[in-house]
Amino acid sequence: MKKNTNIKPRIKEVAKNLFFNKGYNKVTTDDLAYELGTSKRTIYENFKSKVEILDEIVDDMKIFMDSEFDRILTQSAPFEQITKEVFTLMGQMSGYFKPALLEDIRRYAPTVYQKIIDIRKDSLQLKIHKMFEMGTKEGIFRNDINHDFLVLVFGAVFERIATTDAFANMPITVGQAQGMFARMMFEGLYSKDFRKKYGL
Repeated sequence: MKKNTNIKPRIKEVAKNLFFNKGYNKVTTDDLAYELGTSKRTIYENFKSKVEILDEIVDDMKIFMDSEFDRILTQSAPFEQITKEVFTLMGQMSGYFKPALLEDIRRYAPTVYQKIIDIRKDSLQLKIHKMFEMGTKEGIFRNDINHDFLVLVFGAVFERIATTDAFANMPITVGQAQGMFARMMFEGLYSKDFRKKYGL
């Protein structure tokens, strides 16, 4: 059966919006066909299953994330801007997979769930490690703190922030919370006035 490769990106884009807004399990192929204005047959001509659609969406997101990280880390810009862009991107990517959606995927698409967890643990940690190495070489970060330890701390906190429902009751998003943590770690909790007053 010949696939209509022109419609594949649109299927994934529509499915991505539906999954992230309604939940993975709640979206049926009938829903997807309706939103696309096409038939279920067209969907199955391009994807074997709903799981395969989700799997390719995650693959596409990883490719985008890796490309963006490489662009950010190799650009000619002040290091403060680089760190800000790194954590903004991390917050953006984490923001897609809210706790309820992750649990949904864990239950109904466990292989894709494991892929998401592996990406967070491996790919993201490598990027953070590279950022700390760059900052240390430029004399921005202390060189007496182990990079693996820093990556462990940032990874654990970012993972916890991304997988908790606590922010449903707070006026901030997951991405904003991760950005706040990063600023707290780099800039501390003291205000500029307080540091100036006490010569800190």
